[in-house]
Amino acid sequence: MSRGFRGNPMKQVLKSKFTGSLDRTYLRWKSWTHQNRGRFVPKLLIDFSVGEYRVRTVSNISDLQRVLRLRYEVFIREGLNKNRALKLDLDAYDFLADHLVVENRETGEILGTYRIISSLFSDRFYSENEFELGDLLRRPGHKLELGRACIRPQYRTGAIIALLWRGVKQYMDATQTRYMFGCASIKTMSLEKISLIYHYLMEKGHFSSEFRIVPTEEFRIRSLGNGPAFALSDSAELRSLIPSLLRSYFKAGAVVVGEPALDSEFQCIDFLTILDTQKLEGSYEKRFSKA
Repeated sequence: MSRGFRGNPMKQVLKSKFTGSLDRTYLRWKSWTHQNRGRFVPKLLIDFSVGEYRVRTVSNISDLQRVLRLRYEVFIREGLNKNRALKLDLDAYDFLADHLVVENRETGEILGTYRIISSLFSDRFYSENEFELGDLLRRPGHKLELGRACIRPQYRTGAIIALLWRGVKQYMDATQTRYMFGCASIKTMSLEKISLIYHYLMEKGHFSSEFRIVPTEEFRIRSLGNGPAFALSDSAELRSLIPSLLRSYFKAGAVVVGEPALDSEFQCIDFLTILDTQKLEGSYEKRFSKA
């Protein structure tokens, strides 16, 4: 989700909202496409087919624009993008990233996408705007940030996310990634629910204290640890609040580190999740290593 930030000029690009011809994100898009003569070259080429689907990193500006429009169309329905005039879900990190897509081989329609930022190609990461990542980034090994996961509603049956994960696994292997990380959002602003979710995830063993990571001051929630513990009767309701994507991360071996960040603008909380690829759950390792 695009956020609002203060201070850093890079973050100011992300803060902009459409204000006619002065929209900074729009101007950045125009400037970037002009400087690159309308070209977009992937940092790493991923390209394979499974049945009726093709999985690849986008390799031209037209495909990138289609990805950004798909994200806009999906996120605007979910209240996660307010830049209605530009009609692209765009921030400065899109220029630093690779964009993995699953598309229909016959029609070329893009069905789902992931944004991937590797430490091999960038020293800037979206999650830094909400979390103090120093402890993670100082550790040896390449890092890979996943974000902007987006699948057309009619294709959310599991097959498309599985293909995206297979593409991510190829990317991870090619870059010899040690840590994958990213923000996982839960749509709630209820402090009681946030506290219950936090304690529920702790109780279920999804937290790790290995990393010293906290939300930045702007996104911090006060006195979260003092909230009510969940009751057994709350488990079913709380589990229903956990997005399927986050549950799939847990199944792969990912953990939540630290308290969630509170995003008031987009009415949600974000947990930072980290997957140490040396601890990738065996069934996932086997499943997504298939070419």
